[in-house]
Amino acid sequence: MEKMGQRTKSTRPGLPHTGRPHGSVHLSESSLTTA
Repeated sequence: MEKMGQRTKSTRPGLPHTGRPHGSVHLSESSLTTA
C-alpha cells in the first residue's frame, strides 16, 4: 500500500497530459480511500 501512495505522487505530475490534473488527484485520493 505504501508503494501505491508513492506511485500516486509520481503520477500526479505525470497526469497533466490528460488535461485534468485536478481530476487525476481526486481519482488517486479515491483509490487510496478504497484501499
